[in-house]
Amino acid sequence: MSNCEKCLTDADCFLCSKGYFADNNSTCTACIENCYYCLDNSTCSICMPGYYYLDGVCESCQYGCLQCSDADTCTECAKYKDDLTFYLDTMYDACVQCPVGCYNCTDALTCYYCKVGYILGAAGNCLKCPTYCIHCTELSACRICEDGFYLEDGNCLKCPQNCLKCTDADTCTNCQSPFEIYDGSCEATCDDNCLSCILFEICTSCDDGYYLSSNSCNQCPDYATSCYFDDYKAIITDCDDGYYISMNTCK
Repeated sequence: MSNCEKCLTDADCFLCSKGYFADNNSTCTACIENCYYCLDNSTCSICMPGYYYLDGVCESCQYGCLQCSDADTCTECAKYKDDLTFYLDTMYDACVQCPVGCYNCTDALTCYYCKVGYILGAAGNCLKCPTYCIHCTELSACRICEDGFYLEDGNCLKCPQNCLKCTDADTCTNCQSPFEIYDGSCEATCDDNCLSCILFEICTSCDDGYYLSSNSCNQCPDYATSCYFDDYKAIITDCDDGYYISMNTCK
């Protein structure tokens, strides 16, 4: 049965999912919008986190508030919302955003834990790590760099072209698609039937049985094992065993 957590039969539910109630027909019916628990579809006993009940409606708490009794009184703040963190100002019963870079704070001046890319300073504030650094032990020394950068003398330097992860300027460990690792570098992945290429869309030589035309590989005529392109057509140079070349066809 839809939206039923526990039932007696396929048509008889006695415990519905959150946001639903068992009606007179023992089927699960939706509560009012943003309601967590209700006994009918006109009132709400408990609203969803971030909402409070007023005049038959679950109204939204102030921004950053997880639990509130009305629009002006917050009792618990959301730890993390839209990449922002908050603390409860008990004087005003309001949620206030933590300082920049802070993941957990008790007031506007005291941070206990900083976000990735920041370091906790002696004054309880969060200081930005060097550029492209996600973990540092001091402002001038990075320990871990963002993807696409490698660590050298405490600084984060950009990986080679087309490289997503690398250990140094000459060693890539993960390449952007459609490039692949070859001897520590990111090389172009050639198209099907292309033997070598400059970029993945520019072929310079083809597999046996194909000829090069306009930087791409095309199949030779029937039963031809090799050919080349000249004067707007494929010129056969060799045929499969049992065939011979006659008038530029394999017979």
